[in-house]
Amino acid sequence: MLKVTLDKPKVEHPERKTRKLDAESIESLRKQLNNINRSPCLDNQDVDQASNYFIQEFEKAFDRACPAKTSKSRRQEPRKPWISKGIVRSIKIKNQLYKIRIENPSEDNKEKFRLYKNNLTKVIRAAKASHYTKLFAEASGSPKKSWEIIHGIIGKKKMSKFPESINHGPELVSDRPGIANVFNKHFANVGVRTVKESAAANNSEQRNKFEDYLPPSSLSSLFLTPTSKEELINIVNLLKPGGAEGIDGSSTRLLKLIIAKVADLLVHIVNICFRSGKFPSCLKSARVIVLHNGGDPKDPSNYRPISILSAFEKVIERCIYKRVNNFLEKHKYFRNSSGPANQDNFINVYLFHLGIFQYLFNWFQSGFKQVHIQLFKFGSGQRFSKIVTFEE
Repeated sequence: MLKVTLDKPKVEHPERKTRKLDAESIESLRKQLNNINRSPCLDNQDVDQASNYFIQEFEKAFDRACPAKTSKSRRQEPRKPWISKGIVRSIKIKNQLYKIRIENPSEDNKEKFRLYKNNLTKVIRAAKASHYTKLFAEASGSPKKSWEIIHGIIGKKKMSKFPESINHGPELVSDRPGIANVFNKHFANVGVRTVKESAAANNSEQRNKFEDYLPPSSLSSLFLTPTSKEELINIVNLLKPGGAEGIDGSSTRLLKLIIAKVADLLVHIVNICFRSGKFPSCLKSARVIVLHNGGDPKDPSNYRPISILSAFEKVIERCIYKRVNNFLEKHKYFRNSSGPANQDNFINVYLFHLGIFQYLFNWFQSGFKQVHIQLFKFGSGQRFSKIVTFEE
């Protein structure tokens, strides 16, 4: 006699680490941050040593108050957000009526089940409509959020951020560390390839250089004024409350909740950054994820990297931006000398903000004290070339 058993294969669910960020955990984190020994940071004038101590103490307090727990993701479909506890109870009653109808299919039992099921369907549809009406109202003015809601309605799923396999020459790499190394090599060589292609395209001796269009330089100085707790707290309050975590576990949403407990330490770090002209090395690291642009998911060139920086890095960035922006507006770099800004000048302002600040911030991170930057407008108007000095 042949006995056949059909056992379901065991499915290995991927593990993930999550932190519980409820009111109790956040309050515990605030207390621990408030009890940090501040002397090793506030008494230290070396930006790397002071910032390293601060980040280490933050990570310790964060791990104690909000420990990362490993859990396995389940395939069970989560409950729809419009299904309330009352609706869940009604669904259970409907299921009981259905069971009675099957066991005793009398006309009375059939009618009771039909009426209850129809009324419940109307309630669920109304709850769903109310839910999405509220979501669209909250997303008003944000096309990105509106499209996310639409994709959720039509069932369009986001592609996994990390591919299952990737091509590396003739080989197909499937292990996660190997895939990460393939992406590292690919993105690290993008700049080298771009420079070679640009050099080949600009190899003509007849091609003019951008310096040919610039008048003589005009000198000016930019002084980075020290920051304060009030300014820092205001900057943090104006940041968008994002939940993306940097390599140290910080996010802007979390920073908004704890800024009052660490503002004095951040003020000290920002001010010694300004005095020394040196950016903290520990804040130059980022958590990198890859997003699929379309095409073959196994081709690394079809992905783009997204760097998620520490929330504390963004505070320093905004402090620098605010001072550089005030300097440029004070000297009216964003206006023609003939009068108020017009549409052309609005575009110039936007280009200035993008180009100048990115240039300055990259330079500041590299640790130099002085840089010769070219400021120029795309269109009519004056062009400038300035020496920007971060004074001690």
